[in-house]
Amino acid sequence: MEIKKILVGVDGSENSLRAVEFASEIATRFNASVTLLLAIAPSDAVLFSGKDTYLPESEGIHQIRLRNAKNILNEKGVAMEERVELEHPAQALIEASKDFDLVVVGCRGLSGIKGFLMGSVSSKVVHHCKRPVMVVP
Repeated sequence: MEIKKILVGVDGSENSLRAVEFASEIATRFNASVTLLLAIAPSDAVLFSGKDTYLPESEGIHQIRLRNAKNILNEKGVAMEERVELEHPAQALIEASKDFDLVVVGCRGLSGIKGFLMGSVSSKVVHHCKRPVMVVP
């Protein structure tokens, strides 16, 4: 199996940063590129903006969430792209995955409930994605 393009779901949580770290190791070994995907559920976008619709000002919040992930990849010299999408995170990852060789996600995100092996996003991605998925604890 050839791995050239890796998709990583990020949300700023410690688990997603561990997923980025793991993906950076794989990318280094296979000379692959990494795309960071931060997906914001439409309902969350409204909460962030405090308005009835998503506003571009809330992009700053999302860039802050991406910063640490980008730093990890930059330190390792891994080729990287980033995407911010207004869609439920699991659905965004599943849809985007068709253009990638591997999908990497953390076991739980920002709303993770301790005691569960996987959060709802990682569980949906594992069950519905047509590409290999690695879930990082």
